Amino acid sequence: MKKSKKELYQDELDSILQPQIILDLNTDLVDCISGVPIAGFITKVFKAIKNFGDYNMANKLVNFLIETENMDDKKIDKFLKKNVIGKEQNVGMRIIEILNRLNQNEKATLIGKLYRYIVENELDIVVFFKVSHLIDATFYDDLKGILAFRDKKQLTTNNKFIDTETIESLFQNGFLTDCGFRGGTWNANEDEDSGTSFCLNKYGEILIRIV
Repeated sequence: MKKSKKELYQDELDSILQPQIILDLNTDLVDCISGVPIAGFITKVFKAIKNFGDYNMANKLVNFLIETENMDDKKIDKFLKKNVIGKEQNVGMRIIEILNRLNQNEKATLIGKLYRYIVENELDIVVFFKVSHLIDATFYDDLKGILAFRDKKQLTTNNKFIDTETIESLFQNGFLTDCGFRGGTWNANEDEDSGTSFCLNKYGEILIRIV
């Protein structure tokens, strides 16, 4: 069976990573992240993580970078000129810190999708950092719960599409807005019942497009 791109990258990681873990972040790694997405990124990544040595961090890095492949060069250049050029070290370090802090590897893939979305929609890198922080703070399965809003502009705490804990988690972590209170009905076929009504805010609108 033919291996997926991710499996091939993982094999490469297994073959080159060294067992030691160094305390200081490698400069090559910072430079690599700062230029993401770039042509031929994987070669530079592996060069960097040979010295970085932290397997979990390297795995998150690859998951992140895979999502940034084959992007429009003009949009990449525009994004980098606006947000990265002249402050490569700072931007690179912040992205590394985000990835290193993630408690679930699946979130690294999501952060990569977020980066792609930000670049392709010509948004400011500040938005990337803000949404990354919200993703980091939210349990991964709760993040997927945002999909309940694909066909619904509003949902209450009592509904048949998403459980109360998940919707409250999305609200508390900054993806939803309180849209008031709904009184409920006697109609058993109603989609929503009583309770606080929630709707997507601007960060929730981004999350639902990348999750």
